[in-house]
Amino acid sequence: MNRKRCIECDKKKPLSDFSIGTTRGGRVYRFRKCKECRADLYRNKYRANPVKARKQALKNRDSRKIKNWNLRFAYGITVDQWDEMFQKQGKCCAICKRKSPVGRGWSTDHKGDKIRAILCSHCNTAIGLAQESITILKSMIRYLRKHAQ
Repeated sequence: MNRKRCIECDKKKPLSDFSIGTTRGGRVYRFRKCKECRADLYRNKYRANPVKARKQALKNRDSRKIKNWNLRFAYGITVDQWDEMFQKQGKCCAICKRKSPVGRGWSTDHKGDKIRAILCSHCNTAIGLAQESITILKSMIRYLRKHAQ
C-alpha cells in the first residue's frame, strides 16, 4: 500500500520516491514518474536544448532578469541599453508611433546582428511578411491607394 508504480521505469517504489504536487484547487497528489525518472527527463531536455531549458528555468523568476538574459543571448545588449534605445525613440513603435504595444508586445527589430529599432509586434511582422522588400512595400501602398474609399 505504501508503494507506487512509476509510469516511466515501470518499477514499484516507496511513496517517498515520488514528488508531491498540488493542483490549483489545493488537492495534493504524487507525481506519476519517480524522482529519478523525472530527473533523467529534465537532464535529457537540458542536453537536447540548453537555451530552451534555461529559459524554462528562468520563467518564474524576475522578468527583468529574463529579459536581460534573452537580450544578451540574442542581440548582445543589456536591458538598460534596450531601455535607453526605446527612450531615445520616444517610448513608442518606430513605425506606427503607438505608445502601447499591439499584438505580442515590443519586438527588437534587427538585421543580422545589428539592432535597428523597437517595434510593436504587428509592424515587425509586417516587415517580415513583406520580406523586407521596399519594392513589395511600395506595391502594397499602390494597392491600398487604388482601393481606398
